[in-house]
Amino acid sequence: MTKNAQAGRRRRVIWLCGAALAVLIAGGVGGRRLLRSREKAPATPSKDRYFEVRRGDFNISVTLDGNLDAIKRHDLSYTGTGRYGLEIIEVVEDRTRVEKGDAVLRFSEEKYKEELDRLKLSLEDEHKNLRLSEEDLQMTRVDNVNAIKFASDLLRTSKDALTKYEELDAPRKKRELLDAIAAAEQKVSEARRTVELRRAEVSAAHMGDESKLEQLQKKVTESEKQVEQAEAERDKAYYSLRIFKRYDHVEKLRGLRESVTKNWMSLQRDIVQAAGNEIKKEREILNLKKRIDQLGEDIKRVSDDMDKLTLRAPVSGIVSLGQPQRHHWGRQKEIKIGEKVSAREVVATIPDLSKFMVAISLPEEFRSTIREGLRATLRSKAIPDLVLDGEVEKIAPMATHMIYWDRNSPKVYSTKIKTQGSDERLMPGMTMRVEIIVEEVKDVCFVPVEALYNREGHTYCKVKTATVPEERKVETGRSSNDYVEILEGLEEGENVLLHRQQQAG
Repeated sequence: MTKNAQAGRRRRVIWLCGAALAVLIAGGVGGRRLLRSREKAPATPSKDRYFEVRRGDFNISVTLDGNLDAIKRHDLSYTGTGRYGLEIIEVVEDRTRVEKGDAVLRFSEEKYKEELDRLKLSLEDEHKNLRLSEEDLQMTRVDNVNAIKFASDLLRTSKDALTKYEELDAPRKKRELLDAIAAAEQKVSEARRTVELRRAEVSAAHMGDESKLEQLQKKVTESEKQVEQAEAERDKAYYSLRIFKRYDHVEKLRGLRESVTKNWMSLQRDIVQAAGNEIKKEREILNLKKRIDQLGEDIKRVSDDMDKLTLRAPVSGIVSLGQPQRHHWGRQKEIKIGEKVSAREVVATIPDLSKFMVAISLPEEFRSTIREGLRATLRSKAIPDLVLDGEVEKIAPMATHMIYWDRNSPKVYSTKIKTQGSDERLMPGMTMRVEIIVEEVKDVCFVPVEALYNREGHTYCKVKTATVPEERKVETGRSSNDYVEILEGLEEGENVLLHRQQQAG
């Protein structure tokens, strides 16, 4: 809410309080004075004002002040990145008439040219680095092939050795040991048969020629020693087989398998390392290509930014320098040569004067009453004879403090009122009086606010009669700033006394 609206509202409240007080005084003391005066003085023409009670329509409304602005405006701002600064070097004068395509404002391009030259040199260096990296990749691939071939040969040799041992050497060695065991078992069997024969001869000698008994006993002893030797050789053969199975064969097989595993792992390590070296080089090349692409985009972006350093009028119209919708507490930046601005900052506007809207600050106490879509009547303080129809288009969802840094200041809702027409005399920034029609009261009896007064919790008015005004109790309904609906107590066509502000009784 503007200061003018606040002051007007305070004056209206004070006036209504004064009017109510005057009504009370008029209803009490004034009535008695009037009776005494009528007893003491002859009848004179009355200066009182009366209102004829009538049936009709009136509006319940809220009146506020706001600022006129164009619904559509063409804002001029730098749409590039503005990374290298925006310093104004040329600008037209405020309120200058321009045609579509005319230059309105120009920024310095010195730093943009320096950045463009630097980017082009960097791009040339990155192209050289890319060629060198591609050559390194080819050499890395050749080294990888040689390393993998050498590791593959070692793995194949160790696998061949393992296969040869498992399929040839180990079975042959096992057969040799088994053959030795069989030969030893044969010797043991033969030696045992010999012992049995010699013992049989000894037994026969006991039955016959005893002269040969001693000699035969010696042969038995010799045969038994041969059996022991044969059994020892047999045990040795079994031991050799057991040692082969449990130790020699296992150790040999484990060594060969470990060699295969080691060479296989070496091959895998070389493959992974080769792949890693190749991926590293490919990633380096990819990063260089990305860097080249990024530099190309940066060059294009800087070139585009340079093309946007001149702001041209998108339509024909009158240029207004600065930001027209700045906050009321903000300081307007002066748009002049040497001034620095930021990207997207509005530096000038060309308003569309065919359609307007009014921005108002809706007090918090009216928020429950005012809603979007309500009709409004707009009047210009600068053009008193101009009346426009409007509509509440948008109400902000959140309230803000009227003075943004003062938490004790009243809360208001930013509200936009769109107009249904236009006038060539209207210009953005004008103060407008907005009357928002909250409700249309249809086909009711009503009287002005000045006709009523309150006493002891009841509402009264004075009705014109042939003699003195008659006090009458009434029941009221809806009311506006000007009129009050009468539900009971008055009839259409009756005249009620209007209490003047200076009237005491």
